[in-house]
Amino acid sequence: PDDLPDISHLQHSWEAALADLLDEWEGVEDDQKAELVDAILEIAESGELADLTEVVIDSGPGAEVLEAAMVRLAAEAAEQVVEEAAEQAVTVEPQEVAGPVLADVATVVAAVRAGVLTGGAIMAARRANGPEATADDVAEAVDEHLRSLSPDGPRPLLGGALTGAQNAGRIETLREAPEGALYANERNDRNTCAPCREVDGRWLGNVSDMERVLESYPGGAYGGYVLCLGRERCRGTITGVWRPRQVDE
Repeated sequence: PDDLPDISHLQHSWEAALADLLDEWEGVEDDQKAELVDAILEIAESGELADLTEVVIDSGPGAEVLEAAMVRLAAEAAEQVVEEAAEQAVTVEPQEVAGPVLADVATVVAAVRAGVLTGGAIMAARRANGPEATADDVAEAVDEHLRSLSPDGPRPLLGGALTGAQNAGRIETLREAPEGALYANERNDRNTCAPCREVDGRWLGNVSDMERVLESYPGGAYGGYVLCLGRERCRGTITGVWRPRQVDE
């Protein structure tokens, strides 16, 4: 339908949250990169390069930073559902997302990103480990590799986690709303894939059918629509529409 609520405010909130998170994440990765250089230098000095497979860096600080950002955005997303309902003369109370839902995603995402950094550092060490290379040469090559990485590298992973938090806040609030119709809304996707274009505007079910709706847009999911080809880049969500007749034919 053409009368779906305007959700452009979600994109503005998401972009602001992601920008703030990336700023904070830079410090997280600076510490991790230093940790990697030190660990690989120690291994190179020992001459036991097979020990590179044992290198693990601490992803805990990243998980904490990401979880905090997700909690903030989920709360803001819940309030946005309240505003969207109020514009339709419907009263909805914002709902919190259960802490473990967001914490678990943050832990996984932070660990995945730490693994990406670690894998790249190990490969840089392997390439630098020639017959005449010293331990310092290997460590310097690793440092150069890590410094060359784009600051936008973690953006897709972190952005997907924030989308999941945003959707979780919306879904938990819609779950407790008065009976209404729930629709897929892919209007915030700038490069919408074919599956998302197809589902955009589709009636997914009513509030009382939330479990059915979650088959397409799982609460707390890593990203939006389950069939999106962009995966964590998906910006899809669901919106509520309240009418005298709630069930679409």
